Amino acid sequence: MRDGEQFRGVFCFEGFEINSRSGELRKFGRKLRLQDQPFRLLSLLIERQGEVVTREDLKAKLWPADTFVDFDHGLNSAVARVREVLNDSAATPRFIETVPKRGYRFLAQVELRSAAPELPVAGAMSPSDDKVEPFKARSRRFGWVALGCMVVAIVTVGMELLRPKALALPRIARIAQLTNDGQLKGTSASDGVRLYFEEKIAEKFLLKQVSVHGGEVSTVNPTWGPITIYDLSPNRSELLVGGDIQQSGMSLWTVSLPSGSPRPLKIVVDDASWMHDGSKIVYAKGKEIYVASSDGIDTHRIAIASGEVSAFGVSPDGKRLRFTTYDDEKATADLSELSLQDGSITSLTPDWKESDQPCCGVWSPDGRYYFFQTHQDAKTLDGDIWVLSGESGRGRAMTATALTHGPLALGKLSMDPSGRALFARGSLARAQLVRYDAATSTLVPYLGGISATDVAISRDKQWVTYVTYPEFELWRSRLDGTEKRRLSFGATVPFLPRWSPDGKEIAFADIQDRKPSKIEVLSRDGGPVRVLLPEDRYSEGDVNWASDGKSIVFTGRYSNGEPGIYQFEFETRKVTRMPESEKLTSSRTSPDGRYVAALSEDWKKLLLFDNRTKHWSELFHVESGVIGFENFSSDGKYVQVARMDLEQGYGILKVAVASGKVVSVTDLKNVAMPDPTWSGLSADDEPLIRIDKSTREIYRLDLEFP
Repeated sequence: MRDGEQFRGVFCFEGFEINSRSGELRKFGRKLRLQDQPFRLLSLLIERQGEVVTREDLKAKLWPADTFVDFDHGLNSAVARVREVLNDSAATPRFIETVPKRGYRFLAQVELRSAAPELPVAGAMSPSDDKVEPFKARSRRFGWVALGCMVVAIVTVGMELLRPKALALPRIARIAQLTNDGQLKGTSASDGVRLYFEEKIAEKFLLKQVSVHGGEVSTVNPTWGPITIYDLSPNRSELLVGGDIQQSGMSLWTVSLPSGSPRPLKIVVDDASWMHDGSKIVYAKGKEIYVASSDGIDTHRIAIASGEVSAFGVSPDGKRLRFTTYDDEKATADLSELSLQDGSITSLTPDWKESDQPCCGVWSPDGRYYFFQTHQDAKTLDGDIWVLSGESGRGRAMTATALTHGPLALGKLSMDPSGRALFARGSLARAQLVRYDAATSTLVPYLGGISATDVAISRDKQWVTYVTYPEFELWRSRLDGTEKRRLSFGATVPFLPRWSPDGKEIAFADIQDRKPSKIEVLSRDGGPVRVLLPEDRYSEGDVNWASDGKSIVFTGRYSNGEPGIYQFEFETRKVTRMPESEKLTSSRTSPDGRYVAALSEDWKKLLLFDNRTKHWSELFHVESGVIGFENFSSDGKYVQVARMDLEQGYGILKVAVASGKVVSVTDLKNVAMPDPTWSGLSADDEPLIRIDKSTREIYRLDLEFP
């Protein structure tokens, strides 16, 4: 152990492990090189996580009085080296924050694990060692112990002989980028020569194609869209796609290849796939699974899953169907398997422990493997590629293995017909925060154009809070960018933070995957987080403070399971549902406290609740597309809303509270918008938006098999 260490454990934080006993720093098991002084500095900061460790304390601990060095230079060099190893930034720190004129603070959430226990020194005796048993007794005991060990060994060998051999895993040998235009891309399918994929052009996903070896991208049918690719027919002559968006799903079509001619099947689905021989189609509607004839006429239900069903894939032998099941109440995803012979459903990932959700798999052509991706639903981000055995999951434990570990996020998988390659969308998420300058009709960087979303300004217009993207960390600072501080740590995923009227607290929804989202409140200076309603087993969101700060309005179900807009009073802890709000969402409070704005559940109507009359009234609605992200202006005279329409594109509207008059602020049809979108208001009531700066391209992943 190094001199001066105060602990004997292993500290873990965001994939890193620091072991004081061995003097090692590792990231995901890989040892990192860090010299003695920087190592001790990092150890000391981690030991006092969340506290400011002054420069004087560091000098006393790490540079004894008889050490003759330039302390300031030595400390600055050590901090810089630690940041370099952790890939940290002094300007926007994730781990080590500089506290001006004081010292440093370690920011990340830390978990302490016990180090391996020390082995006893040879020759040392326990208190009972001074008593020696007679030789015969020890001999008899040795004989029974030896016999027992032999029995255990025989049983173990027998079990090993009977145990199924572990699946020999493939590996990704090479990755080749096939496209390079920066446009948002969706699912794909390959006939072995061409790769067909979705690409977003002017708010529509159109059908594109490219060689499986890369090259020029072309549009299959430029006059038809939007589309969502579900599957390629076994004879590789037709795509199964979702076409027009309906109220309850997407209309199902086939698209002939290579002409791109579409043909409707008169079925509305959430997802679909061909059967292994192309004779039938299997499709999902909510939790229900159906089989239809290839022309879509003869349909019948074959199963009901435990959650919403998506990402179908029929096994090559036609005996099993694998899919993703999503439980909206628990916010969890699961890979499931349906026997097409007896209708039984088996969970393939019942003990999934990863923070990212399992999703969206594809079979290898020989049925030996099932490749799938992970996905961060709360952050709408892809993850890594994993593999499961293709054997039946019934009655046996399935072990999934990761084949990739970033930094490129991979998703939207499809399989080459040869089985020797996967195709995937690779993403590096990035955004830019901008404001719309009405005087020049241009978008200009806001807060330096940081990659952030969910901006909120304090009522006194002195403070700003925001969520970084794609890290999804909650930060706050002065409006000029000074006094910046990270407020959220660990697994927290903050969503739409809101300032209290006095500017001292921030409330937000924590929308972590695999658990109900919860409203949390914390001081603008950081510290402990208060869960507003720990007793509520349902998700909560759209948090807003009342104008007097005595209550909070939110959208949820609360304890009785009834959807609606609720109000929580801090003093009495009483929760009440607003009248006639069961079909409303996205609540917002006006600055003067008179109104609560909300959207209809189909996101087409903007409504106002008048706290004086206690009634709802429609303020505005759209015939096509949807509206969202409504925000009251600082004077409460109008509501800004974002309009999202496949035909008209994305735009910002202002709706007068008194008259309902609608004014178009700006048309953003040709601006690259991320998915999901976001818009807000600056301190001067200028529209704020997050524009997409991500790279999303199609990659071929060549596989090698044992």
